[in-house]
Amino acid sequence: MPQIPMSIRRPAVLVAALLALAPTGAQAQFGSLLKKVGEKAVDKATGAEDKVAKNPNGAELTDDALGRLLKGLAVTAEKMGQREELQQQLQAKDGEARALREPNETAIRSWERASSDWQGCVSNALSKGSKARDAQAQSAMMKVMADPKKQQAYAQLTQKYSAAQQAAMQAGDTAKLNEASRTMIAELNKLMGIDLSADSAKARATCGAEPRKLAVMTQLETLERQRDTLQVRVRDLEATAQTAGAKAAGMDLADFALQREKATTFLGSGNGGGILTRDELNRLRAKRAELEKVKKAL
Repeated sequence: MPQIPMSIRRPAVLVAALLALAPTGAQAQFGSLLKKVGEKAVDKATGAEDKVAKNPNGAELTDDALGRLLKGLAVTAEKMGQREELQQQLQAKDGEARALREPNETAIRSWERASSDWQGCVSNALSKGSKARDAQAQSAMMKVMADPKKQQAYAQLTQKYSAAQQAAMQAGDTAKLNEASRTMIAELNKLMGIDLSADSAKARATCGAEPRKLAVMTQLETLERQRDTLQVRVRDLEATAQTAGAKAAGMDLADFALQREKATTFLGSGNGGGILTRDELNRLRAKRAELEKVKKAL
């Protein structure tokens, strides 16, 4: 059987080697923006290791484009640096929570059991009068719907708090979501003339006082709220880092991603990876020190 010439087999081998050398993020992006099979140009000065392409993939990374890319990458790198700082703060909060919880684990578990039992008792007590409350709510709702002003007020309240709930869910802020839900129910009940205080008083009389919250639990809840806020900020930075970089570079997101991937390929492999032209590779080599400074963006 005739052997397959090495010149035909080699591009596939080079692509596999490039994928092994490239950073994980760059590997995930390969195949989405750039063509992988480049022409292996043999350069007398540098040899076949340069693995350059004959033609540019997409818009050529000119001197001007590279300058603008570096500017955009600096903005993205700054945001990613801020993200790292926030991640460190999150880790610190986790450490504080562990330091609080571990020595108080027995007391916390005891309180959690007592609180769960109390909440179950209150729920059962309230559910016994659920049929009467449901009938009251149905009657109250019919009265609201029969009154145009109250109907409009009901719709406005629902819209207001639905928007607040949606915003809280998108931000991943559980505390704000719960608060919006509680406030909406309270205001809708007030609008309909429903007073649950009597049921609550009866339930509390049956179940006794709510177990007093431990001071350490209050501290842990404060830490959890702080973590939620930090996580929201992390997600915001992740969502805006590339957009801000593209804007600073004067490119649309697609062009910024394309040129950023070329820089990633170069830093990951040290050569053209079969996707950079000789000129693009030379330009990137000349700016290697500047690229290393914004590596967080790649």
